[in-house]
Amino acid sequence: MIISFDAYEMQRLIMVAHSRNIVKEVHKVRNQRYDNNQSDFSMHLHGLMGEYAVAKLLNTKIDRNISLSGDDKISDLVKNNKKIQVKTTLMLNKILYFNSKSLFRADLAVLTSIRSATDVILEGWITKEDFLNKAQTYDFGKGQRWGIPAGKLNSIDKINNFLDTKEEVAV
Repeated sequence: MIISFDAYEMQRLIMVAHSRNIVKEVHKVRNQRYDNNQSDFSMHLHGLMGEYAVAKLLNTKIDRNISLSGDDKISDLVKNNKKIQVKTTLMLNKILYFNSKSLFRADLAVLTSIRSATDVILEGWITKEDFLNKAQTYDFGKGQRWGIPAGKLNSIDKINNFLDTKEEVAV
């Protein structure tokens, strides 16, 4: 599923990304850099694009708060009391990954990828329990990570069914 943004939405996302970037610069907070080809601002913008795309699908709002410790300690979105982490990738081999299993702190995670300057692909989602049971190790050149390829995630079309019930949806 592709989510597209109009000029107004992009302007808002750029302003929020800029705010996050400036606050962290002032406090001398360093990003955990895994992609040296992106600036800190670009990393914030791409992450926000993913979060906003999922929020549009779920008809909920993004969290505009700024956390100096990054977003691995909080959920990006909440819907029906279920916490959601959104991971956005630019990699060709689309893998939902965490630096360690303990950093999956939400009820579910969604993988998104950047298609263009205004388009985000919603790749799929997985519950924490399924991730912990099925994740494999990957090494992208910066040490071991735990991940699941996009093709093994639940279809994004089923996410609202899961969020609206208490039942698990099979992968």
